[in-house]
Amino acid sequence: VIGRKFLTKDFDHLLNFFLIQYTLILAKLRVSDKFEDLLVITHGYDYTIPSGDRNPFKSIIRAIEQNGQWIHYPLKDKGITDPEHQRSIVAAMIDGFNELLIRLAEYKDQQGIYLFPRHIHIDYRGFVAEEEWLDELHPNSKGFSRVAQRMMDCIEEYYGQ
Repeated sequence: VIGRKFLTKDFDHLLNFFLIQYTLILAKLRVSDKFEDLLVITHGYDYTIPSGDRNPFKSIIRAIEQNGQWIHYPLKDKGITDPEHQRSIVAAMIDGFNELLIRLAEYKDQQGIYLFPRHIHIDYRGFVAEEEWLDELHPNSKGFSRVAQRMMDCIEEYYGQ
């Protein structure tokens, strides 16, 4: 909740833009006879941990890829240096995006029929453990393995395998 107060109307406009884009893509797939059995999976990020830690002993990737460039330093440049505020801003953004995709996956017409029945959303929020982050944006091998397995389980469940 604290993080939401930091977000501007520009973020809401961005979410609306995403909603329009996803809706257009899903609508085109729905009316196409080429993709009758195509499963569309959307997902959002888990709650990333803003960090400027570039310690090469933790991960050479953190040093090479300049950990912090995506979230930590842009927030710091805006004067947001409190780690809890940074995390709460990221959480508010991730919540907004995930909730948009969930609403889209659950959208029904007036007769109660799913508008996009082959679209499902995998919610990864809270899924990657704190020790499974490689850097501030990407899970490490163990974290990605669990993310991929969850995706595979979803695909296998949909296609009945």
